[in-house]
Amino acid sequence: MDKLRSFLTTVNAISVCIALILQKIVEDRVFPTGNAPKIFLLITIPIALIIIYALCWLATQLISRSSSIRHLILRKDFIDGTWRGLSDNDNALVIIAVHSQDIQIAGQVFDDTGNVVLTWRSLSASYTGNELRYLYVATSGSSEQPEEVYGYCTRQLTKSQPHAAPRRYDGYHVGVSTDFQQLRFQGEKITDTGLLKQMETIAGAYSVIRHLANSSQ
Repeated sequence: MDKLRSFLTTVNAISVCIALILQKIVEDRVFPTGNAPKIFLLITIPIALIIIYALCWLATQLISRSSSIRHLILRKDFIDGTWRGLSDNDNALVIIAVHSQDIQIAGQVFDDTGNVVLTWRSLSASYTGNELRYLYVATSGSSEQPEEVYGYCTRQLTKSQPHAAPRRYDGYHVGVSTDFQQLRFQGEKITDTGLLKQMETIAGAYSVIRHLANSSQ
């Protein structure tokens, strides 16, 4: 996403400045009278490059591993998290994960007994103007004879306040490898930390989905 890329570009620039400052400090201490030999520069350049790489790698890891840092950077564009379907009999669970260079979306659909009947993941995704678009591949059927379906999905995310992160979405998906039928849906983000903790297992995820569905009726 653009804000994350801009942040990483800034980190790269700061890393270069830090490396140059450290190089200058070492040079002034080793050669206080100036006139550092060329061999000194040849030795310190690789060290400076290692420092730059290490700082950039650390920033990338922090962004990828910490949703709090991504939230701080993205603010109103923070779409990370676990989402559930709101349509009737919609037992869908969607997980959106934003990384430094891309967006990954994955989902599961449960039947009425809590078994997973469909899983899917995004192949490529983009997020612009509160609209999340992606191509996906879905796998359904039994584990012995799985069936793959490719499709396209659009989710229009909405906010409760102008500068807040999105909490709901409206969207549709089309199976491009089947009948091209457009199916519409709605969803909302699950923010309760206690419920999210319960969703670490498949049984727990289904239990939370049904609990939220019943409480909203």
